[in-house]
Amino acid sequence: MQMNGFNDKKDDFLVELTLLGNNQAFEELVIRYEKKVKGTAYKVTKNQFSAEDASQDAFVCAWVRLNSLRDREKFGSWVCSIAKNCAVDLVRHYYDTSPDISFELLENTDLSNELDLDDFLCRERDERLHEAVEALSEKIRDTVKLHYFEGLSAEEIAEKRNIPVGTVKWRLNEGRKRLRKEYGVMEDSKNITFVQKVMYQVEQLKLWGLKNDKTGFEAEYRQVLKNVESLEESTEKQYALADVLARGYWWIDKEANEDVFNRIREAAEKSRNEDIMEFIVSKEWNEYKGDNKIDYMENTQAPALIQKGFKKALGYLYFWLAHALCSDSQFEKGIGYYKKVLETLTKDCAYYAAALGAVHIEERKLREGEMPLLLGTTAEVLQYKDNRLYYMQQPGYSFTRGVCPNLAVFYYCNFCDGVIFDGNLKEGESMVSSDKRVTVTCKSKNATVETPSGRYENCVCYVYLPKVQLWGLNRCETYFCPNVGIVKQIVQVEGKTEEWQLLNCTINGGDEIIPFAEGNRWEYGLINENDIIYDIENVYEVVSAGKGKAVLSHHNYVKLLGYNESTWRGNIRKIKQTYSGDGNKLSDTRPSFEKAEMLAKTKREKLHTSIAKNVMDRIFDTEPEFNPAYTEKGYRNFFNCCSLSIGDGKIIINGYSEYSFDWKHDPINDELDMIKYDYFYEDLSLIAGKTWSDEWTEGYKKLQEETVDGKRKTKFSLEVLPDETVHTAAGEFKGCRHICVEERSRTDWESYLNGVRHYWFAPEIGIVRYSRSYKDDTLEAVWELTEYKGKGEGYFPVKDGLFRRYVPCGLKEGWHSWVEYTFDEDESGFVIFKNTLGTRDREK
Repeated sequence: MQMNGFNDKKDDFLVELTLLGNNQAFEELVIRYEKKVKGTAYKVTKNQFSAEDASQDAFVCAWVRLNSLRDREKFGSWVCSIAKNCAVDLVRHYYDTSPDISFELLENTDLSNELDLDDFLCRERDERLHEAVEALSEKIRDTVKLHYFEGLSAEEIAEKRNIPVGTVKWRLNEGRKRLRKEYGVMEDSKNITFVQKVMYQVEQLKLWGLKNDKTGFEAEYRQVLKNVESLEESTEKQYALADVLARGYWWIDKEANEDVFNRIREAAEKSRNEDIMEFIVSKEWNEYKGDNKIDYMENTQAPALIQKGFKKALGYLYFWLAHALCSDSQFEKGIGYYKKVLETLTKDCAYYAAALGAVHIEERKLREGEMPLLLGTTAEVLQYKDNRLYYMQQPGYSFTRGVCPNLAVFYYCNFCDGVIFDGNLKEGESMVSSDKRVTVTCKSKNATVETPSGRYENCVCYVYLPKVQLWGLNRCETYFCPNVGIVKQIVQVEGKTEEWQLLNCTINGGDEIIPFAEGNRWEYGLINENDIIYDIENVYEVVSAGKGKAVLSHHNYVKLLGYNESTWRGNIRKIKQTYSGDGNKLSDTRPSFEKAEMLAKTKREKLHTSIAKNVMDRIFDTEPEFNPAYTEKGYRNFFNCCSLSIGDGKIIINGYSEYSFDWKHDPINDELDMIKYDYFYEDLSLIAGKTWSDEWTEGYKKLQEETVDGKRKTKFSLEVLPDETVHTAAGEFKGCRHICVEERSRTDWESYLNGVRHYWFAPEIGIVRYSRSYKDDTLEAVWELTEYKGKGEGYFPVKDGLFRRYVPCGLKEGWHSWVEYTFDEDESGFVIFKNTLGTRDREK
């Protein structure tokens, strides 16, 4: 039972309170007499749906005329008499407007689960009423659908949408009134409303872009595409066709073919669909490289877009042309094109906001005459929908010369289907993403936060928690202050925790949790960094705002000023950042390693330092320019520290670029190919999304294909073959799970990932053999386990202290190669330290 504090009060008291403006008092009257009023109406209509319709009308009428009730104690009988009159009016209205509709037919509809309207719409030969539902205003349509299509009560809707029950019932009443009105006049507007219905479906289809899980998209895509194709020929139809086909091309593997792309281009050009034209021109220019790409964009694509009148797509082209020019060190010309973006686009375009930031950071770089550690610009497009704040878009770029702080304050809040903030969440409640991978919990609604910009009270704290590491994110805790925005964020990325706080802000207006008003500006600073000295500029500013949508310009600029050599991490980071000097010559890191060895306190710090120093010593020992007396020449010497994400029956290996380093040479001949494929633990996570999954049982198969020149070709496949016994130098391993993976979709610099791989996983041990094809499948590299320490559970055990060593088979004389993986656990979780050797005897 709903408790509102008035259930023990008499009717006359509740009526008086209602007249004084207390809506909760009237809610109690509704709860008290709802069944009785429905029963009175049902005696007239003989139909539950119509009775509910009449009862809603009765309560609204009673609320409006409440002051006319002289005997306040007789509210119950009074509202029932109103319900009877409303029911009579309703019956007359239906017979007057649609005499062919019988209440007996409605009565025979199954109403047990309150989905009667939906059932009725599906059964009726005439779909006019369904179309009328789609034509309702957003809030009323949403409430009608939740009540009749999803079976929620008024109270449940009120809780779900965080609005009063009275508001819900008013919307249902308004919806019924408009449906009755529309149902009587739909004959002359059937074609128009069908178009509106289809366009609504297209907009809903586009929202799949926010969902983590695309399961079910293809079925909806096929139906919407069919509806769009059935429309009469028009510009509107072609616009929608481009939108729909593009989503299929992006999210359905078999739709990503030349025929579909040509249809998308044709529809976009006919309808001047600017958004889809952006996709088309980007796909075209990516066929070119270097100077040829710049020339094609500047002298072929830009004039064509100008001629065809595509202004927004032209601004998009100018932005990426500017980026290509700046990447080619043509800074002044590039900045000129960024300014052309500002001349071409309006403020509400995302690329206008991104170009604003680009001009700022590129001019600063040009002015200071040196490349910073990091620079970047993005547009952050935010939109409120149904009391939720969505992260809609983030176009832009960044460039880094090394490991940098994570400056994307809004980005790490959007991993739950694009939802940054949900105003419907109560303290302690959670929401889960569509793919079940991310949980967002409202930790508090009254937190107090102290920042350099001031003290903020009544802050709402959200915790964003992926089941396994997602895009590097382990955990994000964000504090929102109403009418101010994000004032604090603690984010853990790849095991490293950073705390960002609001340094300065300017708020010109807006009453949302993130206030939307042009000129609102936020500047954030990294508070908890004690090991590295940075100069950081991390600024967000609202460029355009209106109708629940805002476009923010975000720019960041990071300069590395120095290291704190009194800390272990400060020295380890200095080693990572300085060992290679200008990238072509080694710099002596021994003093930093000596300090790191002295400062290492924990088990992990000591193990990390020991393995990293072993690799660095070998790099210097095998480099002729640094050690003229070398006996082996170094070709592949790597140190990696990888974090692990474990959960949902999956194990994912993630790189720790903050600590990893390497030194390599590629000889002119092909002798090095055999030892190049030494990253098989990480490789499987790269191409399959995980290094192990419990779903990989015998018979499992996953296949992704594409159409090329009219033929179906494999993009990716993973198949579990029958278990086998494997013999290696480390012993005999029975019952090995045999996984075959084929990858063919990678292009450009990622093409090294293409090929066929075989993995053999032994119970309690892990990978014991790995083979990989290369050079168009004409050659094969094979690695086998030669030494191990410790066992664990499953086919890829993860346990503190495990050690695995692998050696490539068939090495030519004089070559030396191995990979060692060492597992370590502490309070923050698991990491794997990787030590890779690849050398050749000097005499060879």
